[in-house]
Amino acid sequence: MDVDREAVLQVFLAETEDSFIELEESIIRLETHADDPETLGRLFRRVHSLKGDAASLGFAKIAEVAHAVENVLDGLRGRTLAVTGELVTLLLQCVDVLRGMISAAATGIDELPVEGVALLHRLVLELGHHPGKLGVEPASQHVAPAPERLKGRAQTLRVDVEKLDRMLSLMGEMTIARSRVSRVLESSEELQRADLVQSHEEADRLFLELQSVIIEARMVPIGDTFRGYLRAVRDLAAKHGKLARLTIEGEDVELDTRVVEHIREPLTHMIGNALDHGIERPAERVSRGKAPCGNIVLRARHESGTVVIEISDDGAGMNRARILERARAQGLLDESSQPSDADLYQLIFQPGFSTAASVTSHSGRGVGMDVVRRNLEAIRGSVSIRSRDREGCTIVLCVPLTLAIIAGFTVAVGGEMYVLPLDAVEECADLPEGEQRRGACRGLLRLHDRPLPYVRLRSLFGVEAAPPQRESVVVVRLDGEPVGLVVDELHGRAQTVIKPLGPLLQGLPGMSGSTILGDGTVALILDVAGVCRLALRDGSAPSAARLASGSSLEERHRW
Repeated sequence: MDVDREAVLQVFLAETEDSFIELEESIIRLETHADDPETLGRLFRRVHSLKGDAASLGFAKIAEVAHAVENVLDGLRGRTLAVTGELVTLLLQCVDVLRGMISAAATGIDELPVEGVALLHRLVLELGHHPGKLGVEPASQHVAPAPERLKGRAQTLRVDVEKLDRMLSLMGEMTIARSRVSRVLESSEELQRADLVQSHEEADRLFLELQSVIIEARMVPIGDTFRGYLRAVRDLAAKHGKLARLTIEGEDVELDTRVVEHIREPLTHMIGNALDHGIERPAERVSRGKAPCGNIVLRARHESGTVVIEISDDGAGMNRARILERARAQGLLDESSQPSDADLYQLIFQPGFSTAASVTSHSGRGVGMDVVRRNLEAIRGSVSIRSRDREGCTIVLCVPLTLAIIAGFTVAVGGEMYVLPLDAVEECADLPEGEQRRGACRGLLRLHDRPLPYVRLRSLFGVEAAPPQRESVVVVRLDGEPVGLVVDELHGRAQTVIKPLGPLLQGLPGMSGSTILGDGTVALILDVAGVCRLALRDGSAPSAARLASGSSLEERHRW
């Protein structure tokens, strides 16, 4: 039987990056669990499989490097070698070389890069052999990793065969249900309503079950992403002259693969910030009564139909005084303002905001946290910060389980339909006549004996047609605080499929997508935070307090 080598090669390339992440995880664990035979055994199995797969595909140089790593692992198992920080770093560098060689193998190149030869010599020296026995020649050119190819891995999903079988089975049942409805419609001029309702309900049930199975097939455990940062934390800490370890909790929590891709870059920025600004140097930590090695925790959990991800560290915490000083210097706050911690910390998400004294390769340009906010808002997510001086900081991300389906609340403004995420909606109320006559874009009204800042969407969107006799307020949550969105009409709940905005509408402020309603009407999906930012007119991080601050003094003191 002929074997399609190209197909086997593609499987090999797709699986090796997962192997590398597991190799890095095991190598880093080896540093603190040198006597754990399970960790060493797992390393052996992964490296041996990689060597065998590479050899079977004709990549002799890759197999040679993997064999050299096996020799070192054998030395550790036989206790002729000891686990040291330097040896762990050397093994991680071997993973880097193998990763680069396999990226090159995708284009048919099987060469040992110059740094690979140097690493092999160092491995041989570790084993006490003479480096001249290697007998390998370096490649004529440096072979570099191909990170762009690795990013494309997210477009491929491994789906359980049982889930595919369920989809096929449901498709068959839906075909039968569709035929049943057709027969009922054609059987008589006078439709049998009971039969038609029963057939419709059955088709609806099958559709919802199929939808659920398809969404489930797109879900991936967050632990796969979290583990990818184990190596990054160790390497970046070393660059800063610090010690740090990463702890992972809730790795079995599942998310839509598209959500995972949107949070990957924010996680990278926030872990970098924790190491750059949060975790102290060992001597400073010891002087504060802490362990010399800092701890960063990535934690995930389900909460009210969403997934909450926390990035915590036990470092110095947010420097409130420094943030306040920089905010005033950049004109984000006046000298007399005394914002709450929550409002102050939201300012670090401003474009260009940074408390770093100088620009480094990792920080100082004020770009990272702005990327965090925008990536999260693009998927209807939110971010908040908790901090305690000298005890650490926790950044909390709240993201949807999936981006494929939205349970929405439909409203109308100026004759156009819009959808609000249902999980953001708290209640609806009539807009008081006094506020309706004012026609302001934003203001304050009284609801349940409390002031409620609001945004009037018809004014914000520039609707020129006369307003209806009665307008309504939809109360939503913005970073945990209530905010009102004033609309013309309320149309109720609707479950809809999210469609991305086309090229002409991409980046449209206040909109996160589009959908087609049951009657065929196209509706835009509103981004609550984006709408509020648009109302502020300055691109800043919105909050209920900042919306309220835009009202007149008379309005603010009216209550």
